[in-house]
Amino acid sequence: MQCNYLEFRLSVLNTHGELLLVLVLTSLALILNIGYAHGDISTGIQGVRLESITSLPAPHSSTHIIIPFHPINSTSYSVAKSQSTTLQYAQKVVKPVLGPEPYISPRIVSVSPGGFDGIDASQSGGWTPPDVAMGAGPHHIVEMVNLAGQVYNKDGTPSTSLFSLSSFFGTGVDSLSDPRILYDSQSGRWFASILDITSSGVKIAVSGTNDPTGSWTIYNVPFSPSGTCPDQPRIGVSNDKFVVSANDFSNFCGVFGGTSSFIGADFFVFDKTELISGAVSLTKFQHFGPDLTKSAITPVQSLSSTNSEYMVSVDGALS
Repeated sequence: MQCNYLEFRLSVLNTHGELLLVLVLTSLALILNIGYAHGDISTGIQGVRLESITSLPAPHSSTHIIIPFHPINSTSYSVAKSQSTTLQYAQKVVKPVLGPEPYISPRIVSVSPGGFDGIDASQSGGWTPPDVAMGAGPHHIVEMVNLAGQVYNKDGTPSTSLFSLSSFFGTGVDSLSDPRILYDSQSGRWFASILDITSSGVKIAVSGTNDPTGSWTIYNVPFSPSGTCPDQPRIGVSNDKFVVSANDFSNFCGVFGGTSSFIGADFFVFDKTELISGAVSLTKFQHFGPDLTKSAITPVQSLSSTNSEYMVSVDGALS
């Protein structure tokens, strides 16, 4: 199939598992039927069961480490940096009054004063800048920072001790980065992910219930070829889909020495029903990319019932 479009801004995976590219400066949309298939992983994606996180060990202490920044290229970064200091706010646009605005009754939200201390820099491995992720469920708050995680009750009291994310994801001594965590109210499950630089993949974890202290199933999503670094993986979910996306870089993002270059935007679309079933092997998924013309594709977390998974992005020049 051949297609032409101008500038990628927003994509939608609709109720039929089709990918819609919503185009800037045009009212046309491209519909690509994807279904679900093994993609380029013929053996499926294998899962490992974790029965409980309450007994996981704490993370190892570490010296202060500065994480290198990976722009797509030096020119793009310079342009973005320059524009960030020179752009002005757009003038307010006043819409013509076409009739009375509908009345929306105010929503009263109760906010408790104060707060509680989460994971600090010394507990999370000493990385700068820190990679902070947090999700809120019906009874718990889960925080993941760099290489450490902890579960809290809603009142801020710890529900678990501080635990190692390498133990949680079962990665051993692999180099990890960029954890993510969210609670999906539609399925009543938690979803988490982390970049595994050493294995050229992203680990995803799915809870067995709405209790994050209980069992999880961990999957390894491999990005190819070997040495690919799926930097800053992002996760999103709708009623029937789970998406993990990343910006791919070569040579393990340069973490182990040498130079690294941008390969393209990359993402996997999974059947959510298969994921939350705790399947030993995932077979219903599709892989897109890497696409050198796209970057920073971010799947959203749908907060209400929908079979459409929205994904947002910016053009390559500013990413």
